[in-house]
Amino acid sequence: MIDLTRAGVDFFKQDFWGLKLIKKEKEEKVEDIKHVFESGSPIIFADHSGLKAENIFNMRNKLADSDACIKIVKNTLALLAAVQVHPDMDLTQIFTGPTSMIVSGENVVAQQSLLRNSQKSLKLSK
Repeated sequence: MIDLTRAGVDFFKQDFWGLKLIKKEKEEKVEDIKHVFESGSPIIFADHSGLKAENIFNMRNKLADSDACIKIVKNTLALLAAVQVHPDMDLTQIFTGPTSMIVSGENVVAQQSLLRNSQKSLKLSK
């Protein structure tokens, strides 16, 4: 095996290998989620297991019409952001399994109603 560090090649600093880019992308996602927590907007946490991509796309469009958006987040990144904004809260039970964050606008009741109707029409158990 060739020792590439002795040859003057440090792969961990090369962007074209994606290692630095992956870390940077994760940091950006944590910052994005952190801004959601800091915004003070109402957030509805939902389990999106059982939904197909088409269902999520349709729900995303309906939520956008009612001044809300859906963010499908990686649990570990969401927990990192949550701890930075709310260190006194334990959200580990919320961020288990496939988790979506519905960031609500003014009318959180309308978005919750939309989610319940979607749940019933798609015959989801959760």
